[in-house]
Amino acid sequence: MTNDVRALKNFMVKEDNTPHRLKTSGDISVGDNIVEIKSEGQMTIMDVDTRSDGNWYICSSNKGITTKGFRRNEIEAFSVYWNKKRG
Repeated sequence: MTNDVRALKNFMVKEDNTPHRLKTSGDISVGDNIVEIKSEGQMTIMDVDTRSDGNWYICSSNKGITTKGFRRNEIEAFSVYWNKKRG
């Protein structure tokens, strides 16, 4: 038995190393501000998940405390949305 925390963590937790998460996808990236089209709520993209059919954009309005998943057609980049509203 070992008391090395790193060795115990690696033994107990099997990390998923498959390349299913992207830092960018098309015109929006992790960290970008977006708008949910339906509610007009502003959020930040926390992650992009490609494991299921199509990309899911994991977004949060409160710095990651709670998150919601959206398809690309449900969100818009904040700058694009703002330009559409203004003009």
